[in-house]
Amino acid sequence: VYVSSLLGERSEMVRDRLPLIVGSALGGLAFLVIAAIAILAIIFKSKRRENPYTDRLQQYISTRGKCS
Repeated sequence: VYVSSLLGERSEMVRDRLPLIVGSALGGLAFLVIAAIAILAIIFKSKRRENPYTDRLQQYISTRGKCS
């Protein structure tokens, strides 16, 4: 009798904490997704800046301005 009441209390505790556990897991997952998106955006922006065409265009504009 004691064991069954102990198991009943334990399952009740787990049931009460389930929303907290699920909410924490979903919050952590949302944080990871947002962090991954931010990292990808930073990488994408830095690669766009390192475009050799942009560097050549900038050099062309600066040398053209000096000649005239």
